[in-house]
Amino acid sequence: MGPKQAEMDDVIKLIYGMLLEDKERRSLLVLCGDHGMTEIGNHGGTSMFEIMSALVFVSPGQETPRSNNHKDSDKSSDDGEWPRGRRRGQNPDVVNQVDLVPSLSLLFGLPIPKNNRGTVILDLVGGGSRAKVLRALQLNAFQELSLLTVAQGIPLGDFETIEDLAQWGETSLSVAAYLAAVRLHEAYYVSPTEENFAKAEQMYLEVLRSLQGELGAGGEDFRLPPVLLNVGVQLVLALWLDLTAHSLTPQLHRGLVASKATFSSWMVMLMFGAYFATYGASSFVEEEHQYWYFFVSSAISLVFFDFKKNIRGRGRHARVIFFFIFFRLARGWNQTGVKWAHITSLREWLVHPNQQFMVLLLSLGSFLYICDSYRRLLAQHGRPNMKKSSHSLLLSLFTLAGFMAFFYKVNQLLAFRVATEEFLGTFPEIALARLIYLTLLATLALGSWQAVRIVSRAKEPLTTRSGWEIFCGTWLHTFLVLFILLTRVHNAGLWTTLFITFRLLRDLINGLEISFWLKCLFMFALGQAGFFLLGNSNGIATVDLSGAYVGLSGYNLVLVGALTFTITTSGALFFHIAMLLITLDHTWKVYDLTKVSFSSLLLSHLVASVTYTTSFYLTGVAVYSGVLIFMRHHLFIWSVFSPKFLYQLTWTGVAAINFLLSLLWASLIVLKSSPPL
Repeated sequence: MGPKQAEMDDVIKLIYGMLLEDKERRSLLVLCGDHGMTEIGNHGGTSMFEIMSALVFVSPGQETPRSNNHKDSDKSSDDGEWPRGRRRGQNPDVVNQVDLVPSLSLLFGLPIPKNNRGTVILDLVGGGSRAKVLRALQLNAFQELSLLTVAQGIPLGDFETIEDLAQWGETSLSVAAYLAAVRLHEAYYVSPTEENFAKAEQMYLEVLRSLQGELGAGGEDFRLPPVLLNVGVQLVLALWLDLTAHSLTPQLHRGLVASKATFSSWMVMLMFGAYFATYGASSFVEEEHQYWYFFVSSAISLVFFDFKKNIRGRGRHARVIFFFIFFRLARGWNQTGVKWAHITSLREWLVHPNQQFMVLLLSLGSFLYICDSYRRLLAQHGRPNMKKSSHSLLLSLFTLAGFMAFFYKVNQLLAFRVATEEFLGTFPEIALARLIYLTLLATLALGSWQAVRIVSRAKEPLTTRSGWEIFCGTWLHTFLVLFILLTRVHNAGLWTTLFITFRLLRDLINGLEISFWLKCLFMFALGQAGFFLLGNSNGIATVDLSGAYVGLSGYNLVLVGALTFTITTSGALFFHIAMLLITLDHTWKVYDLTKVSFSSLLLSHLVASVTYTTSFYLTGVAVYSGVLIFMRHHLFIWSVFSPKFLYQLTWTGVAAINFLLSLLWASLIVLKSSPPL
């Protein structure tokens, strides 16, 4: 810390020296800090050391007030000059941040902003003249009185004379006090003595304290009952959605071991409920990622050990071990939060200029793995049910999109710009990005159409499942390539890690006979964790704008906003799309046990999944809205709690996208599904 302070001292010395050389201008150098810190270097709390910071005003050629001039303050002077320095009963060494606004305005000869709520710093604006001090106080008091009267619906401009204002002052203590200060001010002009100056000054300061108190009280009147009613409506709606999911799908748990509450399910519910209790602590909000990492690891462990005797398939322990290995690898990819942000992550290593070749290999490996995964999906479910030409075209389109996306990411690496400059000179980046968008859209449309054709012609449930497997798999793989294209290049390997993590989890929970709501909760938690795994946080500063202009030649509010939203929520969107496959797996399991119509079961599960997820998000918004009511006076209301609320509202957008995607699938099920078998 010492060397940094010495460096800043030299910077200030350099600036001040330049100001001294400029003799023709009157300059002002203001040095201030936004916060203090404790002895160990922390800040953000409410201790005196953390909320106090330095404030220095330096103006070449101007006299600096002395804080030990008590004897000068006691001298009586009739020449109109105000003794410089600290006056008896005051401590000008301590001011509020809001006091900077009126002080700087008057120093520069500008009007005080109409919404100002601070008090002028008298040691700065007086300039050694009592008359200037009183004039500054009078302007300050009139400005805040104007603000108060406008808030009460009576602008001061409606009063033409001081007598008119005096009549209204009979019903307003602030106006009456202001008029009293004005009269004392006039008395000082008649007889400019120390006593008259002190009385006028004291009255103006009392007026300002009174006005600031009234303005502060008025600012807190934000109609609490409607806000509480809104929170209550959100909670009731979330509860109704949760109950609806159970009532619409009574057959979902039939025949399953997990139809009754177990120890693991109770513990998972308890941990999820504890999440809402963290809303009231700023440190938990800043480090929310730690909770979701803990929840995913603990919930999977609890459920596995509770149902390990009923798990189906071989290698059950290996799947759990590999799941935690890949999830831990994903956790170490990007460090986020505040308290542990200094810990080195894989990102610091990958973004180093010497590691660009490693990033290239990770990107290449990621696209090859994703393309091979889609090839195996089509080989397993598409080749027996699709024409060879349609199969080849669909695979070729996806492979082409993956190759072009890889080339685009390579171009983002500085070491390869020279090698690709000649090609990109005739084929610009913007055109390449747009071609990737069109190819992915064509893949999505063709894959969905082929899936619906398979379902509509299916004569047995197994073929119907294959069709929907292609539908869900096409959406997941297509959006996976899109997310890699839009996010930072070093995260290409992370996306493959998340994809492998999901596939391991899918195999694991498909072998466990657990309730459907628990699977929905797992995917919801992974979506929340995925948001932080990409390097995001609950702070606005971590919003990634690097991909917001991919394929755009200029600023467009709608398109840039849509791309920014997609990048920011890509982690959650990925696991919500993957939830379609979990829904398909669980439907097949229930069908195998109940022999109920596969299409009706799939539709019921789809309704249940979107209802559960929406209730999770809506509960979070409702609870956090209630927390904000009680935290509105907190020191970190703007820096911590308000940005978190913006993200909570963003999650409702994710819920809306999840709903629209599920609605699309539900419509296809209703229109194209085969008759009950």
